[in-house]
Amino acid sequence: MSSDDNIFLATRKPLREVAGWLAEALSLEPVENPDLKDDAFLFRGRARSVSGDLFVVLEPNVYGEADPEPEDVSAIDRSDAVVGIRCVGTKDEELQAHEARALYEELVGARPDVA
Repeated sequence: MSSDDNIFLATRKPLREVAGWLAEALSLEPVENPDLKDDAFLFRGRARSVSGDLFVVLEPNVYGEADPEPEDVSAIDRSDAVVGIRCVGTKDEELQAHEARALYEELVGARPDVA
């Protein structure tokens, strides 16, 4: 079972800048966590589609390839950031995915310029 769901962003912007508009677009509060890497950001907010809170982590995309072979290119290779979404308390994979989709749609509405 997935513990979180991801949204990949192609922004070509510094993550600190992305963190600012991500928090604003999704009405998220920054959370201080000394265990985070210097280039990662943690937020907390209210879930949209389920009862409760959620955590959102913004960090560099480590899943894609920087210079893939032409036949191996995937959609996430061009993404420079990944947003991890985790509902607090829920252990339902379908509800988790539904919440990620709700946040994705909200992001698309707020930032249609970001792939």
